[in-house]
Amino acid sequence: MRWWEARAATIRRALRVTGRRPRLVDVGRGLLGVVAATTVTLALGTPGAAASAAGGAAVAGAMGLRGGPRGRLPSIVAVSVVMGAATFAGALAAPHTVLFVGLAVVWSFAIGMLWAVGSAAGVVAAAGSVLLVAAASVPLSVEHMLGRAALVTAGGLVQAVLVVVWPGRRWRVQREALAGAYRAVADGARALAADPRAVLDPAPPATSRAAFTLTERQAGRRPPAFRDYYGLPERIRPALTAVARATESGTAAERDAAQAWLRTAGEVLDGVAAGRPATDPRAAEQLRELIAETGRTTCPLPAARPLAEQLTRAVDLAGTGALPVGESAERLRRPGPAASLRSAAGAVGAQLSPASPVFRHALRLAGTTGAAVVLARATGLQHGYWIALTTLMVMRPETARTVERCLARVAGNAVGITLPAVVTVALHPGAAADAVLALAFLGCAYLLSETGYVALTASLATAIVFLTAATGADEPDAVATRLLATAIGGALAVTAHLLLPAPAPAGAPHRRRSHANGEARRTSRNGDGPTAM
Repeated sequence: MRWWEARAATIRRALRVTGRRPRLVDVGRGLLGVVAATTVTLALGTPGAAASAAGGAAVAGAMGLRGGPRGRLPSIVAVSVVMGAATFAGALAAPHTVLFVGLAVVWSFAIGMLWAVGSAAGVVAAAGSVLLVAAASVPLSVEHMLGRAALVTAGGLVQAVLVVVWPGRRWRVQREALAGAYRAVADGARALAADPRAVLDPAPPATSRAAFTLTERQAGRRPPAFRDYYGLPERIRPALTAVARATESGTAAERDAAQAWLRTAGEVLDGVAAGRPATDPRAAEQLRELIAETGRTTCPLPAARPLAEQLTRAVDLAGTGALPVGESAERLRRPGPAASLRSAAGAVGAQLSPASPVFRHALRLAGTTGAAVVLARATGLQHGYWIALTTLMVMRPETARTVERCLARVAGNAVGITLPAVVTVALHPGAAADAVLALAFLGCAYLLSETGYVALTASLATAIVFLTAATGADEPDAVATRLLATAIGGALAVTAHLLLPAPAPAGAPHRRRSHANGEARRTSRNGDGPTAM
């Protein structure tokens, strides 16, 4: 492929529009959270305070459109806390240029390294950090800093409350199909305990796979762990069959162990399917002992080791806590906060190498964000924070995705920044009308969050401009300066990838492009969601 054909393909991908839409109930809940946070804050404070709460609620509401079967609440709470911390840190350091640049560099490197944990962690950290680079250089008292950070966090937590009160029924079909698959496998375990030659019903696991795999494109965007939801019941079936064979040809000890495994596996899988603790405490206690036996050299049934691992994985994915807690069953528990932090720290530490794509991404992000802040402060450009904001939201670990996002963001911002200027000149709306228009375009951004980055960026930029106008903080020359800042930020992001490219696979330089595309699929799945401000 010639270079101009490759560039044309990149432009087409950046401008593509798909037919996917989020659920209207999720969009309505997100907008309700923004309205509630803004109304309460406006009644108690100033328009600026209301804008802070609205910003926090808007980003957290966007996170509410994301998520898998295990829920969106942790992501919403996490982004709310990150936004509050970023707001306070930015306000504290903003009056001091050197300190502010250093903070932006260190913060950006840290959120870049979070891609080692997963794309969701990277997107949440980047979305929650936009308020740091947008901090004004006006000195504030500590009380005002804490108040503003609290308002942003509270705005996000409003969305968390709404998710708890109004969760919707997202993933209902998948949950029901998965529960049916686990119930069928549990019945099969009991049938094999009674008759080792019993044939397990393959239909429920196949139905679960069909429910989770909707289209080829969506399947390609799912992270590898997503396939465990529907693939695990299929892998448990042959493991049960292997254990059942021991009841025919094994020794007496193996037959007894196989019978115990099949009975207790059926009980635990019933608990996984129902999302409740196992009904038979004795069976759960026996499973703890059996799992402890699989780790011994003298295990009476070596064939049970794969089944033990798969049952552990099933309980972990379901998050049911189906078994009593004991030393021998510790790994059956869903990881708590301390274990999750240790796991995240280990994942980040493993990527602290110059050859790591994540480490190079963190270096690029830190360098571009620091350069963006320096440019904004040195030139005194109005709305110069849009430079750093652009670099934060378009940078990805792989070059192709970053170039696409830069092109799409410039195009979307050109529309989103120009449209409010035209409306203002033609209609002269007041502050109340600007607020309504901001809410309307935020709703459009939510609705268009999965249709293409250009449409999303245009709607979101329009909402931000109208919100700024509603607070009385807009300037007449804002259109040109915002467009210029966006273009500079995009140019910095592309230049960073040229100066520090992602590493190619060792011994295969001719696979550089395919490696970059593969890295894009691994690290950026579900990364084009509505958090891309």
